[in-house]
Amino acid sequence: IVWRSHGPDYFPGLQRALRNVDAVYCVSDCCQRELQDHYDIPAEVIYTGVDTNFFTPLATTASPPDSPKILYFGRLEGWKGVHFLIRALPLVKSTYRAEIVGAGPDERSLQTLIETQSLSNKVQLRPPVRDRAQLRTLIQSADIAAFPVIGFETMSNAMLEAMACGKAVLATNTGCFTEILEDRIDSRLVPPRDERALASALDELLQSRSLRENLGAA
Repeated sequence: IVWRSHGPDYFPGLQRALRNVDAVYCVSDCCQRELQDHYDIPAEVIYTGVDTNFFTPLATTASPPDSPKILYFGRLEGWKGVHFLIRALPLVKSTYRAEIVGAGPDERSLQTLIETQSLSNKVQLRPPVRDRAQLRTLIQSADIAAFPVIGFETMSNAMLEAMACGKAVLATNTGCFTEILEDRIDSRLVPPRDERALASALDELLQSRSLRENLGAA
């Protein structure tokens, strides 16, 4: 019996249950530290994999150079920080278009925020993409993949898929993102809950196609 730990999903009786498993593994170092802060048990780290034969870069950039696309795809709930991304967009000076793709309890409030920020002509809120091939096409159509997480992300499959597709990643410097990404080497990292920092990093990426391509290639 192998137990996979992928976050702070602790519950009464877990310590007792863990005595009956043969091995425990965590999806990242930060996940391992979090687990071992709660339970004195041995645990290995096995990073989440991504199929790099399937999630691949396009040979050419699909977006027109004067209107790069910002993409968020994932759960629409508070700790994912999508509200902060939307509040950052009116501060962006560059030309862009944005898609927010997903489902969750914050869907209605995010749509309201898009409307109150007068972003309806630039930002599209779309339902989640379940088909794997369609998801790949969605990622490949973007220029920037944004992950404005404000909670504890132990491993982001979406981040790994965006990286495999050669996209410039913008994320917050928390959880797995600082473990996997290096600021200005293969991504841009900004503090969580900081709309101005998000907007500034977006402007930097939007204004330089070469920077996006270099980060994505790395």
